[in-house]
Amino acid sequence: MEEVPEASAELDPKVEIVDVYRPEADPELREFYVAIPDFESLTEEKRRSEVHEIAGYKWRLLLFPKGNDTKNSLSLYLECEGPVNTDEQYPIRKWRFPASFKLIVCSQGPESVDIVQETRHIFSHNDTDWGFREIVSFDILYSENESYIVNGALKLGSSISIENSEEYDSRKETGFNGIKNLGATCYLNSLLQVLFTLGDFRKSVFGMELPADDDDDKIPFALQKVFYELQNGAAPVKTKRLTKSFGWDSSDAFTQQDLHELNRLLCSHLEEAMKKQNAKNKISELFEGKLVNFIQCVNIDYTSTRDEAFFDLNLTVQGSKTIYESFDKYLEVEMLDGDNKYRAEGYEDLQDAKRGVKFSTLPPVLQLHLKRFEFDYVRGINVKINDRLEFPGELDLRNYVEKSSGNEVYSLHSVLVHVGDVHAGHYYVYIRPFAETNQWYKFDDETVTLVNEKEAIDENFGSPTPRKLSNAYMLQYVQKDKAKSLLKKVETVDVPKALEERILLDAEEEENRRRERDDFHLFMDVAIVREESLLSHNGVDLIPWDSAERLDRRLIRKSMLFRELAELVTGHLGLDSHQTLRVWRLCQRQNSTIRPDRLLTSGDDDVPLSKLSGLGSELQLLLQTVPKSEVEAMETDEVLQFFKVFAPKPIPILACIGSLACNRSATVKHSIQQLMKLKPVPRELVLAVQAGNITVFEEDTPQPVKPIDIEKTHDELGLGTGDIIVIQLPPSVLLESLPPSILEKRSTPLQGMHDVKTASDYFMYLRNRIHVEFRDLQKPAESGIMLELLKTDTYGQTRKALSHALGVGSSPDKIRLYPFDIVTNGPRQDSLSLAQLNSRGDSLENMLEMDYRPGGYTTMESKIFWYEYIDYDLEEFENKEEVRITWRYDGGTYIQGASTGIPEIKDRWMRTKVLSVLVPFHTSTYEDVTREMKKKLGIPSEIPIRVVEVKSSYVCRVVPLSELVPHVVHLPSTGAQLDYELRAEPDVLDDVDRHHLGRGEYSWVSVLHIPRGNYLASRGYFGDPFLLPVKAEGEKVGVLRERIRIKVRVKEEEFDNWALFSITVSSTDALDDVESTWSVGSDEIGSTSLAIEHTRRVPPKRTYGLMKYDKPLVIKS
Repeated sequence: MEEVPEASAELDPKVEIVDVYRPEADPELREFYVAIPDFESLTEEKRRSEVHEIAGYKWRLLLFPKGNDTKNSLSLYLECEGPVNTDEQYPIRKWRFPASFKLIVCSQGPESVDIVQETRHIFSHNDTDWGFREIVSFDILYSENESYIVNGALKLGSSISIENSEEYDSRKETGFNGIKNLGATCYLNSLLQVLFTLGDFRKSVFGMELPADDDDDKIPFALQKVFYELQNGAAPVKTKRLTKSFGWDSSDAFTQQDLHELNRLLCSHLEEAMKKQNAKNKISELFEGKLVNFIQCVNIDYTSTRDEAFFDLNLTVQGSKTIYESFDKYLEVEMLDGDNKYRAEGYEDLQDAKRGVKFSTLPPVLQLHLKRFEFDYVRGINVKINDRLEFPGELDLRNYVEKSSGNEVYSLHSVLVHVGDVHAGHYYVYIRPFAETNQWYKFDDETVTLVNEKEAIDENFGSPTPRKLSNAYMLQYVQKDKAKSLLKKVETVDVPKALEERILLDAEEEENRRRERDDFHLFMDVAIVREESLLSHNGVDLIPWDSAERLDRRLIRKSMLFRELAELVTGHLGLDSHQTLRVWRLCQRQNSTIRPDRLLTSGDDDVPLSKLSGLGSELQLLLQTVPKSEVEAMETDEVLQFFKVFAPKPIPILACIGSLACNRSATVKHSIQQLMKLKPVPRELVLAVQAGNITVFEEDTPQPVKPIDIEKTHDELGLGTGDIIVIQLPPSVLLESLPPSILEKRSTPLQGMHDVKTASDYFMYLRNRIHVEFRDLQKPAESGIMLELLKTDTYGQTRKALSHALGVGSSPDKIRLYPFDIVTNGPRQDSLSLAQLNSRGDSLENMLEMDYRPGGYTTMESKIFWYEYIDYDLEEFENKEEVRITWRYDGGTYIQGASTGIPEIKDRWMRTKVLSVLVPFHTSTYEDVTREMKKKLGIPSEIPIRVVEVKSSYVCRVVPLSELVPHVVHLPSTGAQLDYELRAEPDVLDDVDRHHLGRGEYSWVSVLHIPRGNYLASRGYFGDPFLLPVKAEGEKVGVLRERIRIKVRVKEEEFDNWALFSITVSSTDALDDVESTWSVGSDEIGSTSLAIEHTRRVPPKRTYGLMKYDKPLVIKS
């Protein structure tokens, strides 16, 4: 411990005493364990363990039983409370303790192993805890197959390895710089270090020429800056600018993502940027290889080939002992025979064939993604494969390339490691950055250390028993004969001078912004408005105070004197020798208007600006340019008044025409006459005043203006400094002599659908106007029509205005509106009803407050409605139930009804017809619904109809036609609301099914679509499910596959790659054996389904109402 003075009378008790732990030669391992017997019954947000003293410091565990900002995992941290201090008079205020440590979730049974996560941290007085937000998922923690919780108890532990106390400097110790972790960006940091140490790649990034006016927040420049700081910086590099260029926010930075996916996205964006510059495509040059997909017939001379480029290879871990075995599986040839034969072009009979891939060329940089994460179909969950997979330092792939050039021998460059399980983990990377040596480095966020080859390679093979949670996830090899050029050192001269200058300038600006933030408390906001800006304003009050165009807002030191500010402003304005400034302080009145309240004079010269404004508020100033001949101060009996003119024609306008120092004892009429003598006013106003044909109001607030008697004095009317007088011209006068800059801003209020004849009307309009967006319910996420309306408009007036804006053919009586729902961030489930409006009032203000908010809280911030055209007038809905139903003449497939006589009725380009059917309350059945639907669509009455409920692309049930229609609002089947559909379809067999089934018995089975990936666990269905008749005794899987293929109209070559599954509530079984027989097992539709797994051809529709947080990795810029 650092020596400190002994306590004495002369020692100041406020002195800072600093402690830094300094072990002499004692980097020993210390550990402690904590039992939590009541873990399963814990209700508190977090719990701390008892304190353990290690090396003179106090340590304990900090546990979040329900997770810390995560719902799926346990959060565990190590907390250091500082040195054990026995001197209360002179406490140690600053301390630092560097340590490597492990956090342990202990196994309490023979079948499972401890879960261990390891990291390092420098604990200090202002950074007391460190650990893992997702140390273990709750699925594993509470699993019956594991033994982490026994009788409700959990056991945790920590082992601490004390490091050298001198703060570790990665640059000094290794020559390499680390990268700051922004929250959960270890995967990004690891990838950046891999790409950075690839010298040829780094040089090409530096060489990307960016236009001088290109945004500094674009990905190429942000990456150049990161690489420059990694190469030249002394401190760990921050990647906030880079993640910002991705379009990520703080929640993205704290979300663990997939390293392999990020690699592909980042390289794809860089490749696009290089193409735009017509630069050499370094991404393809370094990472692109070529393979050939082939199908070769066995008994005839026919081979089909297709070339394909790849940028990385996905290799199987499970079942492979070495990386060579993984390559063997990748190139394994599949036999197409039996029911899976191949149809060769030009041959009528199906053929036995071999299908596989061959490598034609391998890239200089070979990236191998090891498939550590897979879906366990037995357990129905995603799992991590921790199996051992050995990989060499030198990889010879010459035998794997069809026509080898002899240069397919690779040296291992980097090993990216994932430690943890499928729900929680951490990434770091081992890199051999130099071709000339075999020295390996470990890059773990901020820390870079030297390691030996065994730690970098052998210790990352993985091991299932005992389970080793840290193992290689991605490998990068470089061609051995090109290693020196690929890993060549990048010198300072390799960074273009222009780029270096731009990066240094950016760093300087960033440092200035940091200093500004640090000094922000010394400054205040000063808003300055010139009287000329008032004259260009044609609205309420003197000026819109949020207008950046009319206000000059600046940060100015609070200590600046008023005299200094006045000199600064005078110099900026460039006043001539005959002019001077008159400065008014503005203040906010009790009625929320902002008006001048005091003229600042020479007596305020030495007053700091902070004294002129209210406590912590913005100082607002009004500048008047006046001749020097005018006295600086106004007379005590004078008040500053502002004058506006209002004219209703040709287009209503309210404009400020000037200000005047008015004597309190003068009449308003006299002041108006003085204004016309001293200020340039419209000639129409002069004529109206001379004719005595004006009406005068006081604009006190945006409330209705008050008429005033112009024969009375300012004093009698209570008019003071800052008040506004409005002069209204008669309706017969056309105001055209205002400056063009004012007249150009006129716009017809409310699309001309309301009359604005007087100043009172105009102020009422200004007070109540609101801009509302109307979006098409068929396209809920797209922008719509923006209309200016009044808060007092009725439901009928609102629909009339929308109908007018939509144009010919849209009757307001057939428009229905849906308000905003804050829960789904989309249209509300039910529309505005007449009964609801009659009970609450049908003003637009009330309608906007009908958006659903928890606890009844409402605001008007979401000024959006969704509209739809309906088949009935709104009045017809009284005492009737609306059923939204979708007619699918093809039953959800893509085949024709053939000879069934069913008409093909479509909505636009869709193979469906969505319609509303009205039936009486309480007594109607779904048979009544189908009868009405047939009438509307002209479907022959003899065709039987089946009604099916579909939710989230899953067939829930077939609705009996005798079932009563419930008295609820049916959700629209447009995709605008919840993903729900009430579907009507022909209850007949098409030609294909009729031929196949003959006269035998059959059951209807739903067929679902599942996208490729780990969607089976979450049942992430998509597309249109359909019903397939299946023989009661069962059918061969191969036959089922062919029937489904015909239904969905997919070519055999493509459908061969689609997997088929049988799904029940409790199990998911792959139907791989085409010769096996599959039967339904239950006549109830939905209890057993078939699912085809294939690529989603279109992005999923946005589904409102599903509050599911499952953000995909995406670079948004």
